[in-house]
Formats: sequence, structure tokens, C-alpha cells
Amino acid sequence: MAHDVFISHSSKDKPIADATCAVLEHHGIRCWIAPRDILPGSTWGKSIVEALVSARVMVLIFSGHANVSPQIEREIERAVSRGIPIIPVRIEDVQPAGALEYFLGTSHWLDAFSQPLERHLEYLVEVLQKILSGPQGRDAAGPEQLPPVPKPATPPVRPSVAPATAPPLPVQAATPTASPPAQRVSRAPLWIGAAVVLLVLAGAGGGAYWWLRPKPEPPARTLTASNETPRAPTSSAPATAATSKPVTPTPAAPAAPPAAPTAPTAAPAPPTATPAPRPVTSAPPTTPPAVASAPPTPSISTAEAYRRGHEAYERSDYGEALRWYRVAADQGNPVAEHDLGLLYQNGLGTTRDYAAAALWFRKAAEAGSAAGQNDLGFLFQHGLGVQANLAEAMRWYRLAADQQSAVAQYNLGFLYEHGLGTAQDYAEAVRWYRLAANQGHSPAENDLGVLLLNGRGVTRDYGEAMSWFRKAADLDNAGAENNIGFMYQNGWGVPRDFAQAMQWYRKAADRGNAAAQYNLGFLYQNGLGIKRDYEEAMRWYQKAAAQGNAGAQYNIGYLYDNGLGVAKDSAQARHWITEAANNGDGNARKWLATH
Repeated sequence: MAHDVFISHSSKDKPIADATCAVLEHHGIRCWIAPRDILPGSTWGKSIVEALVSARVMVLIFSGHANVSPQIEREIERAVSRGIPIIPVRIEDVQPAGALEYFLGTSHWLDAFSQPLERHLEYLVEVLQKILSGPQGRDAAGPEQLPPVPKPATPPVRPSVAPATAPPLPVQAATPTASPPAQRVSRAPLWIGAAVVLLVLAGAGGGAYWWLRPKPEPPARTLTASNETPRAPTSSAPATAATSKPVTPTPAAPAAPPAAPTAPTAAPAPPTATPAPRPVTSAPPTTPPAVASAPPTPSISTAEAYRRGHEAYERSDYGEALRWYRVAADQGNPVAEHDLGLLYQNGLGTTRDYAAAALWFRKAAEAGSAAGQNDLGFLFQHGLGVQANLAEAMRWYRLAADQQSAVAQYNLGFLYEHGLGTAQDYAEAVRWYRLAANQGHSPAENDLGVLLLNGRGVTRDYGEAMSWFRKAADLDNAGAENNIGFMYQNGWGVPRDFAQAMQWYRKAADRGNAAAQYNLGFLYQNGLGIKRDYEEAMRWYQKAAAQGNAGAQYNIGYLYDNGLGVAKDSAQARHWITEAANNGDGNARKWLATH
């Protein structure tokens, strides 16, 4: 049965669960509830899993009975692992215990233990309608967006020229990441929508009692560039930052340059130093940035001002959004403070101003906003609007991570992995990546796989590395798709299979992943799993080279130097090999020294 909402409940709370289902379905919200929707002949566990996979939202009927139910614990764990938003409806005045305390202890709740129940269920209907009126499916919001920070140079994929079997190709870690704006009501997990919608209802005279505490962020999707157009700023999801670079397996010594026209093969490059944070761009202002003619506020509640800002943002009227967010922010609303910072950070409705962004992020951060803490850490890491300070970046990331922000946990792992603001510590990097990965954070899943593949901070384990790469690839992480291809090409954790390698490389390459584009060129050039085709190799190398991939630049030069797939052209060969050398390719430098 097609459905929008999965209702999780103890069998002892079935009357209330059935009443909830009836109210929701009366308002056109499709529900799945056991045992009603378990088909005859189906197993209970299989039916539950299939229903959760199809659900967009979980409503949990929470009570003392639910608190001790192993079945509900499994359902909640499954929902969290799949990134399904959960709204707990608390029908008894009890606190979550055990595993449920871990999953739900910091959630926003809908307290429905006061009478009449129908009043609370009507509020729940309004919340769900708001959420379900957005894009279909949990992934409809698309990938996390990044603030407009210049992308650091990607360390090159370095080819060597051994004429025999290809050594391992480089494994690509998550590409540079930055703070994803917290998602709006129409795209966010339900706990965000509930907080915003019911805050508005309360401001308008609604009567529901809300227990509001910081909520762990929803699983984040992979970040693949540093200059994407931002999505709408939102209520309370954290935002990330890091300047992650490709990490390679244990390096193999590069072979000497070719003396004869032999197809070059790829060898992994050793890790390179992370570029230093950018210099300070400006000092934080001592007074809030000015905005155009804010409306009179005495009769405007914080919730109403935020609602108007949200509506203005949804219709792309960023100036009006900025105006109303400022009204709410001036009343001390940390959600509005954070979202106002995002508008300044991304230059929406105003001139881009990192100093103003830092000011508003700090206000939100000091009020306990995990999103503000994480984004302020990002500005300190990169010296945007504040003096670059890695120790401060780590401090703010830690505060957000302690609120279970997966993106902040990932950022801490990145700092530990690369020794930024702290001693390099692969074991700590593994610990933080794993915490974020367990929340479904795609870059953390991929980078944890890289450390497992290399045996850094953890015992090398190809099988577990592949498992994490697949989880990240399920979330459309192009770096992980490239890494799965790498594993198949080299037979690490799986039987060697060039056809599978090409399939995964192609997925990542079609998403614009430079390492995968290079690797496809490599397979075509060497005839691995496919007929040798120098022209096709050249086409993929050119795509990767256009993104600054030094290995591809060197191999283009090699093809020109030897007339493979193109007319022999010494000038073009020198041009491309010089480009590769300027981008740090050792083989290119050796070639130039002898030619």
C-alpha cells in the first residue's frame, strides 16, 4: 500500500495509535500501521522493513509501554539509519530510556498527554500536511549546499608508466565540504517542521504544550563542490565545513617515465598537506549589520516574523526574507539568527558579508544552536569574516558535535585526520567519522571507508571499507562510487571485475568526479575490461584535466608525445606535461628534466 506515514506503537497503545491513524487518514494522509497493513502470508519483520523503506515520515506513539518495547527500538533504529524523520507523540509523561534515550533524548516532542487528544492530533495533521506538501521523498531536497568558499586545489592523481598490470588507482576521499544550510520546512525532517509550524500556532494562540530541546541533525548528503548555490536557510539543522581532500591507499613507488610508447598506468599518490586556512577577510562588526526598513515590531511575534521570512524565502524574495528574519533575530530567536547569517554568508538579499555572517552565527551559537556553532567553526577554520583560528574552529565544532550534529562530527574527524588545530590522530578521526557515518552522513561514510582501506587509525579491512563505500554511494556520493570502482579494479574485498569497475567509474564520472574521469580514461587506454580505445581515453582525460587533475594532464601529454589516438604533437605534449608538473605531478617533472 502506498503511504506517507509509518505509525510506530506498542500493541498496548493500539487504541490511541488507531485513533491517530484514523484522524490522519481522514485528512488525506496515507498511513501504514501494524497489524492492519501486514498482508496475509507475509512475515512481520519483512513487512515492517518494507513499510519503513517506503515511508516519508515516522510518527511514534510514545508511552511507558513503547519505552520498553524491543520492537519499537528496532523500528526507531531502522528509521534513524535510513534518515527517516521521526515525530514522537508523547501520550504519557515519561522520559525515553535505554536505546530510545540515545535516539530520541534530544528530540522535539509533541506532548499529547493532556486532554482532549483530538486537539493534539489536529496539530499533528497540520504539521504533517506542511511537511508532505514539500518535494516527494526524503532525498528530494537534493545534496547539501555549500557556502561560497573557494575550493582548495585537489591533490593530483599521479600516473606512473609501468607497462604491465595497473597498480592500484587512487582512492578518493570526500571532496571539500562546507556548511550545508539547514533545510526548510518543506524539505526538512519532521522534527524541524514540527518546531516551526507549532511555534507559529502557539504564537497565534494555539494551546499545545511543547518540550523543545536541541535535536541531532538529520543525515546529511554528500558535498561535492564548494561553490554551489545554497538552498533555503532553515530552522535548526547543523551545517558543516571542512576542506577534505582525496586520500589515497598506501602509496606505491611511481615507475620511471616511459622510454617507448607504452600506455601509462596509475599509481596512488601520497597524501598531501591540506592548504592553510584563508587569511582573514574582515573583522566582525561590533553592531548588527543594517537592513532595509525593518517593519514596526511591537505587534509582530517572533514566530510570525519568522514565518513571513520563510514565505519570502520560498518565493525567492531574499530581501524581504532578510528583513523579516532580522525582526525575529532582533527578538533573540536563534533559528532566525542562524538563518540570517546564512543569507549574509551567501549574499542573498544583500551583499555577501562574512563578517556579518560571523556575527549572527555567533549569536545563534551562544544561544546553543548546533547549526550556528558548526557554521561559526567553519568561518574560523577558513578565516572568513574572522581571524583564522583552528583551535576556535575545533571548539565550536566540538560543541555542535556534542549535540549529535553529524556534520560537526565529520568536521572534527577531518581536523584530526589532517592534524589541523590538533595533533594528527587517525584513531580520533576514525572515531568521529564513525559517529557521523552511523547517522547516515555520506562524506563521513566515504572517508571512514578510506581510512579502513588504508589501515589508518584502525585495522585494515577491505570488507568494511567496501560496506561504507556502498552506504555512501547509496546517497549518490560520487567519491564513494569512484572508490567502489577502485576496489573492483584491484580485487580488494571483492573479486577483480573490470566491468564492474567501469560501471562504477562511469557513474561517478557522469556526476563530474575528476578522479573517476581519469580512471575511466586509464581503463580505455590500457584496454582493461574493454577494447583499447585511445580516443575515448583522451576524451575522459580531457574532462578530468579541465578540473585540474594532474594525472590526466600528464597522460594527455603522453598520448600527444607518442601519437596515440591523436596526431603526434610535441608542442602539445610539452604543454600538457608542463601543466601536470605545475600541478605537482612527479612523473611530469621527471619527463621535463629529460626532454
